[in-house]
Amino acid sequence: MFELFEGIVYTYNLHDAINGGFLNKYNYHPVIVPFSDEELHKYRQDFNETMENKQYMPVKDIENITSTIINASTGKIGVLLELIKETGINSPKIIYASPGNYNDGKVSYDEKHIDKVTKSVGALGCNTRKVNGLVPIDERDEILEQFKNKKLDTLVAVKVLDQGVNIKSVTHAFILSSTDSVTEFVQRRGRILRIEKNKPISQIYDIVMLPHDINDFFQTPSFEDAYVVDREIRRMKEYNSAAINKFQNDKIIENITDFYKEVLEEYEKQRQIY
Repeated sequence: MFELFEGIVYTYNLHDAINGGFLNKYNYHPVIVPFSDEELHKYRQDFNETMENKQYMPVKDIENITSTIINASTGKIGVLLELIKETGINSPKIIYASPGNYNDGKVSYDEKHIDKVTKSVGALGCNTRKVNGLVPIDERDEILEQFKNKKLDTLVAVKVLDQGVNIKSVTHAFILSSTDSVTEFVQRRGRILRIEKNKPISQIYDIVMLPHDINDFFQTPSFEDAYVVDREIRRMKEYNSAAINKFQNDKIIENITDFYKEVLEEYEKQRQIY
């Protein structure tokens, strides 16, 4: 396609749509959660076992390790509940959960992460339903209709609400689980930023997991940590790019990048080689 048209002839990005009044403005809130000692040990162990005897960087395998530990962490659920208390239990919201089982870095439990999240926010007082690929289309349509009619205030989703769904009333989004896809980052904001009369500025809360507390100067980053950090930083930058509070978050991203500077540079060299 690029050869046919001799390059990109026109672009209209998310920032343009917001400035043009076609999408709602939003604040982006990265909420940093360090790995527990168990999670960090498990991640590094699995990373090294995956890399052992490999002649290349098996990105898909590493992504599977990262997704298991980061996306379905039990630690994120506690943070989520506190955020919901602060932002309003009854606010119209989407929570993006993991498709896998939830874990605490030591044990992967039999219960799915989406089920654990749905029960936890329900116990908090949210009127919630889950939406994933196992929910029949008719039932999903019923759930979305209930949300539009304000009979529900919370949707807990895995992937199926990333595109093709028009739910204008959403004001808050909480990201517990994410892939490495820029397309997903755009589509999710498309769900959250639909225009509705008298709708306030949208709020996106991204629970970002990092191997260390960057304020703890006794912590020493390791090469294994670079993949996770690079992954999280790229998502933060993309979500932050069109946010109202962009400059405030730029400093947070800069501090994270500085803390992991050496291992990120080494990771980039290795990635170019492979």
